[in-house]
Amino acid sequence: MARTKKVKAPVNNDCTTTDAVVQSGSDDGTGPESTNEGNTMTTELDAVPEGYTHTVNPAPEAVKTKQEIAAEKAQAKVVAKAAKAAASSHLSEEAKAAKAAAHAERQARIAALAEGRKYSGEMLSLADRVKQGAYVKSTTGQLRSTDALAEALDAVPVMNVIALAKEVLGLDENPYSRLNTGQQSMNLRNKMRGAISKGTLTIETIKEVIDREGYATAAQWAAEKVAKKAEREAKMAAAKAEREAKSAAAAAVKAAKATQQEAVAA
Repeated sequence: MARTKKVKAPVNNDCTTTDAVVQSGSDDGTGPESTNEGNTMTTELDAVPEGYTHTVNPAPEAVKTKQEIAAEKAQAKVVAKAAKAAASSHLSEEAKAAKAAAHAERQARIAALAEGRKYSGEMLSLADRVKQGAYVKSTTGQLRSTDALAEALDAVPVMNVIALAKEVLGLDENPYSRLNTGQQSMNLRNKMRGAISKGTLTIETIKEVIDREGYATAAQWAAEKVAKKAEREAKMAAAKAEREAKSAAAAAVKAAKATQQEAVAA
């Protein structure tokens, strides 16, 4: 029959525990046994003298050093990076395959467009984009993209785009003035797109300035262009008619001379 004795551990100077200790032993002489329940140590001994106290110091918890913590974090980062790289590699392969397929399809379209055309290279690429709807003809007669800004600027001629951009972007000087007007307009449009992306400019603001300043003059400009073209064509037609009349008169004179010479010879 087992017997158990619970005694109070004395306070000592070697930092040993003073928690209550439960001592137990067995009458049949089996060996000692000890268990730990919370802060209470239970120790089974072969023989426990009266008044005997068994003091046990609990094992201190292991405290990780800064180097060990840093090493664990570094290892975790390595594992996470490897997992991300594996996932990215899988996705990138699929993306590469899709990109290659799209490129092959586009090259086939461009090759088909090349048949019967006198131009090649970038012009064929542009023609393909127009056919696919990536670019459309604006009111100004120039090709444009189909985003919100391009639609807002549809009827705004190049020079007015430059003036508009300076106003809505708050530019004192045109940073692209060294370029030709087409390049200035292109770069300033991209600058406006950047401001829209950052949220410092809106399409609504651009439209308000266009209406207020009357920058959308493409219709008038287009009408003037058509009138100039008609005038030029009329002049060309008149010049051609004059040349043909002179040629006909010269032919008539030549024919008359030939007839006269034949009459004299007869």
